[in-house]
Amino acid sequence: MTFAVLGAAEVNGLKLLKLKSADVEAGWKGRASMEDANFWTADAVSSLGSDGEKLEEDKKFGVFWMPWADVRSRFQSVFCSWSPARFRYHRSLHG
Repeated sequence: MTFAVLGAAEVNGLKLLKLKSADVEAGWKGRASMEDANFWTADAVSSLGSDGEKLEEDKKFGVFWMPWADVRSRFQSVFCSWSPARFRYHRSLHG
């Protein structure tokens, strides 16, 4: 299955990737998912530039936040693609 990386953020020390699944039913059910009431404090919602309505809309379209540690444990590799001509510098991160 393929996911698009839409963003990255850090909330209260937790590193997150914003992902989009082509299969909208294949959302994330773990830590920082929509079902994780302990994560979605007012601070987390504010830090991610969202609100309840936006989060529900994202969920309908297969968009969700996943902690980086969970990305690393569930995916064998992550490939990001862009037009190199648009960027003067690049950096590879492993990890």
